[in-house]
Amino acid sequence: MTVDRFLIRGVGSLDMPLRVLDLMSLQGVTVYRTVIDKEGDDYCVLVEACAQRPQLMIEKTRGMILVSSVEHAL
Repeated sequence: MTVDRFLIRGVGSLDMPLRVLDLMSLQGVTVYRTVIDKEGDDYCVLVEACAQRPQLMIEKTRGMILVSSVEHAL
């Protein structure tokens, strides 16, 4: 299996990155490593995970409130 990297940026409380991880777990994504960086109201999350459908995961994450960008970082 390929390990995918997702870079997620947004604004909100610290529970927003946790909601992203919850969404991934509900979609059956196996998360290997997560790095959360929070400064003020902004956050950045780097997730290394194994997703069967990474593009679908990106679209679902983009649909979340307070997520400003999602990238599939190779």
